[in-house]
Amino acid sequence: KREMVAGQLRDPRAAALPIVAALCGMAVPALVYTLTNVVGGGSLGGWAVPTATDIAFALAVLAVIGTSLPSALRAFLLTLAVVDDLFAILI
Repeated sequence: KREMVAGQLRDPRAAALPIVAALCGMAVPALVYTLTNVVGGGSLGGWAVPTATDIAFALAVLAVIGTSLPSALRAFLLTLAVVDDLFAILI
């Protein structure tokens, strides 16, 4: 909330970027999974599984680099992780 009110994401354009990135980060793995299984004759039942992989990468970057990240990049990664989780729950 603080980032949206007084932080790096107070500008609506800046706040929209991690949301769009999260949506694309979910759509592309699902599309790759679907195309791979259509071509290979596999089942499409697990298309939602690859959509939740971005959160692990974002948290790993935050854990490894820690507080040395610029605040704008840190806000971007955390927002990306939260939005990705919210949409994964909706799926």
